[in-house]
Amino acid sequence: MQINSLLNRIELYKIFPKNAVGAELGVQYGHNAQFLYKLTEPKKLYLVDPWELPPEGTGKLIFNCVKASFQHCPEVEVIRAYDWDWIETIPDEHLDWVYLDSSHLYHNTKREVTAILPKIKRGGILAGHDFCTNPWWKTGVMRPILDAVQAGQIRITTLTEEAFPSYYTEVL
Repeated sequence: MQINSLLNRIELYKIFPKNAVGAELGVQYGHNAQFLYKLTEPKKLYLVDPWELPPEGTGKLIFNCVKASFQHCPEVEVIRAYDWDWIETIPDEHLDWVYLDSSHLYHNTKREVTAILPKIKRGGILAGHDFCTNPWWKTGVMRPILDAVQAGQIRITTLTEEAFPSYYTEVL
């Protein structure tokens, strides 16, 4: 099977299923969450981030801003937690899709991928950002995804052509 190519992650979001249950893990300022929300029209959207930015109090301020930006969207739940802690609270096969864009460090990403895969329905989507090498995170995003491919857990179907590409996989 050939891997598809899309121009950018906005185009990628257009192929996510509509009226589905999704999660963004690693929300930061919420800009990407706005695109995910508008383009996927979710039945339920979880936005999960620990919002731990220095100086003290900045993370809480950003969390409150993101929460306020979705205050009129009852299908959106903004959650201030480490994603692996939140993942433990949801049932298996609860999610139709997940967009992972958190720490990018290998051990964290490996932990997240391992924990989240059982929570995504078979045939569902694990997607994410920064599928490339970088001086800061090195291969911290790519290796856990490729490990899951080699283990037969997911199949990469689409990559974007951005400088910091996104990936789209099907959960097997």
